[in-house]
Amino acid sequence: MEAKFSQTAAVMRCRSVTEAKLKAQNALVKLADEEATIHSANMENTLQRVRTQLIEQGSLEHRNIEAAFDTAISWERKEQLNALIDKLTNIKSLIRFQEDQREREAAFKSSTRQKRAAFQGRSAKMEQRHTSERNELFMSQKRLTETFIKIRAVEIQHIKDKNQKRRAKRDNEVQAQMASMRQQKESEFLRELQLIKVRQMSEVNDLEISNMEELEDIAVQFRLDEFMMVTKHSQIENEMAVNLEIQKHKQEALRVLEQQKVINAALQRSQRKQAAAVAKNYIAASKNRERMLIGDHPLLKGDDKSSDTEQVEVKNNDSNYQMNLASDDNAVIKISGDKATMGHIQFINEHFNRMFGYANNEVVGKNISIIIPQPFADLHDGFLRKYLETGASRVIDRFQQVMGLHKDGHVIPIILCVKHNTTTDGKRSFAGFIKESKLSNTSGYIIFDSKTFKVNYATKNVEEVFEFKNTKNGGNAYVEDLIPGLNQSTIKHVSSNGYQTEKKQGSGILAITVKGDRMKVADANLYICRVTFRKSDGSSSAANNEAEEDDVELPMTFYEEGESDRETNDEGGSPNSHDNTNEHGEIVVDVEKDNAILNEAASGRIKAIHAHHKIVHSELKRQHRSVYNQKSKEQRRRVSELLKDQEEEIETLKIDQAAAMKELLDTQTQSEELRADTAVSQNLLGMMLPAHIMEKIELGQVPEPEQFKCVTLFFTDIYAFKSLVGNISSVKILQLLNVLYTKFDEIIAKYPLLYKVESVSDTYMVAAGLSLSADSTKEEYANCAAQALKCCAELQALVMFMDFEEIVGKLKISLRIGLHSGPINAGLIGTRMSRYCLFGDTVNTASRMCTTGLPGKVQLSAQTIQVLGEDDSFEFEERGEIEVKGKGRMMTYWFLL
Repeated sequence: MEAKFSQTAAVMRCRSVTEAKLKAQNALVKLADEEATIHSANMENTLQRVRTQLIEQGSLEHRNIEAAFDTAISWERKEQLNALIDKLTNIKSLIRFQEDQREREAAFKSSTRQKRAAFQGRSAKMEQRHTSERNELFMSQKRLTETFIKIRAVEIQHIKDKNQKRRAKRDNEVQAQMASMRQQKESEFLRELQLIKVRQMSEVNDLEISNMEELEDIAVQFRLDEFMMVTKHSQIENEMAVNLEIQKHKQEALRVLEQQKVINAALQRSQRKQAAAVAKNYIAASKNRERMLIGDHPLLKGDDKSSDTEQVEVKNNDSNYQMNLASDDNAVIKISGDKATMGHIQFINEHFNRMFGYANNEVVGKNISIIIPQPFADLHDGFLRKYLETGASRVIDRFQQVMGLHKDGHVIPIILCVKHNTTTDGKRSFAGFIKESKLSNTSGYIIFDSKTFKVNYATKNVEEVFEFKNTKNGGNAYVEDLIPGLNQSTIKHVSSNGYQTEKKQGSGILAITVKGDRMKVADANLYICRVTFRKSDGSSSAANNEAEEDDVELPMTFYEEGESDRETNDEGGSPNSHDNTNEHGEIVVDVEKDNAILNEAASGRIKAIHAHHKIVHSELKRQHRSVYNQKSKEQRRRVSELLKDQEEEIETLKIDQAAAMKELLDTQTQSEELRADTAVSQNLLGMMLPAHIMEKIELGQVPEPEQFKCVTLFFTDIYAFKSLVGNISSVKILQLLNVLYTKFDEIIAKYPLLYKVESVSDTYMVAAGLSLSADSTKEEYANCAAQALKCCAELQALVMFMDFEEIVGKLKISLRIGLHSGPINAGLIGTRMSRYCLFGDTVNTASRMCTTGLPGKVQLSAQTIQVLGEDDSFEFEERGEIEVKGKGRMMTYWFLL
């Protein structure tokens, strides 16, 4: 019974414990529901307050924007009005200047016209006087000549000897001719002298007018220079005034901007304080409810490990951090951990939108690589799979400082903590909590390839300062384009003490420091470097330096330990809590002081520039007067020199004319006689003899007989000439030969190496190569033969297409031509009617080539083809062997025309 009772008591105790546990669990569930309800209510209240504050902030910004817009509009209108006034003033000044210039130009043109009219009147009077002088001279010379002729005629009448009388008449004619020539020369001299005087007067007048125009142009240019200088100085002064107004406007805009910053900062502090107070109250209430629940249910006393809030302990290499997952400052992203949709984004909050620039519909459903720079993006999903398989990761539940990729293409330094979650149905996901690592105004990051030194990414402030376009915006820059001197040889300093350099930017110098490490990611070798930059002249403020010191390179937490204390101090009244009003007041005072200093400095600069402009204007006028006086002196000197040169010219002309008169007449007489004799002799010799023989005769040499190694001869005759003579009259025959040989002579004249030897009846003989020397080359002999063949072709074409119907009627005229090349002897025969004759077997063979030929054909021997050598511009046809008188059988060829 005792055992049964003990067992029953144990069962009862177990049942009571179980019931107590069930009650405790129900209490925990109820507490969780209450916590959820309270949390929802708190969140709703918080959201309502945030909306109210956002509305107030938006209203404030709207008012500021309207104020700035009104200020900009008023400033723009004022600037347009000032520009319009300046433009109207310049136009008015320009119109007044142009009117004055037109009046001066009209007066100058009137003066020039009067001067030209006066000169034309003087020129007309001088021309009339010169004409009368020439007429008087001509009449006096004519009377003198007539008197001389009469006297000589009387003298000739008394001469009885006929020969002497004939000679006297001839002398009289020569003397009359000479007198006429002298009279003509004197008349020409007088005319030339008069023309020189007129020309000299014209030159003097033109020079004076040119001087006037030049001086007037100089004066116009000087007035224009002075006008442009005054206009330019006015523009400079106006621009200084406008710049002063612009600086005042900038000061006012700066004051408004600072006020807006102070108001925004106060609003943000108020929001943080409210959020901290709500969180603090929520935590205290939660703790009280938990203590009450534990007091009612002692079984829960041992389970006191739950956190006050949903917090996570995250261990870093250097220190411990805490992150409040409910903070409104965090950018939150949720991605899928399932195998099929690994890395796909499922949720983002508003802070993520602002931080990365993407809207929800642009990223949700896409892979997270869209916000990760390469080559890290390609490896991200692999890291997640490795964690799900092995559970090993350096990222999960830890803070890491990494780089995110903005929609615009620049990178963002961020602090990242990743949480892994698995639902009851086995679906896995990852939540990322992100906070942007704030950068100072004087530092940023760049990522570039260690081999090509091509810049892949940079932070936004680096892009703005160095005017760099990232690859997404079409950029293709290298490190040395951004940072001078950073290349393969200097990159080693980046990893040690940092690389320092300077770059000219605008009117100042930018001091640059680059420090970083090399990193191997997959197959890529990258440098991730921090770039610090500031004006080397010390223009960077202390605030910028302090901001740079605060921009730490170590990972940063969202809420570090002790931050809540700082917020409590702010709420309780930190020194910064009442700096806003003082700071605001100081800004107004500084702006007013700056405006006063700016006005004073600008007034001083305007006065100094105005005084400088006066000095420059007076100096320009002095230079203009100096140049004008110097130009006037130079023009007077030129006129004086011109007059002197004109007088010397007239005197020299008179002396030369008097001395050259007799010499000119004598020279003219002798030259006429010599020219007549020479012309006759040269004409006769040119028609009868070769050029080289004629040259020897003119030099007084006796031509000796010559022997030529190779001469190409051709004969032409009219086929059936004897029957032609029997059918038409001799006059027609002579007319035919004259027409034909005249055309032949014209054709032969075109070939300098051909010489017409003779023409007997219907036979026409031509030689090529008589002008060559004994040491001539084969090419020269070939050229002679080629000219002979070309001439033969032209002669055949002439006869073939020439119309002889008016001379011979219906009878047909055909030409036979024969060529042969070889040695000949030649010489001048006789002293009266000398002839240049050719002798030798070559002459006979060439004649046989003609007589054995066919009408309309050109027959030539093999020797002529041999002389042509390698010249393949002619075509021949073999005729075969024919019987040649005195030569036997010979191989001949037809020349194909």
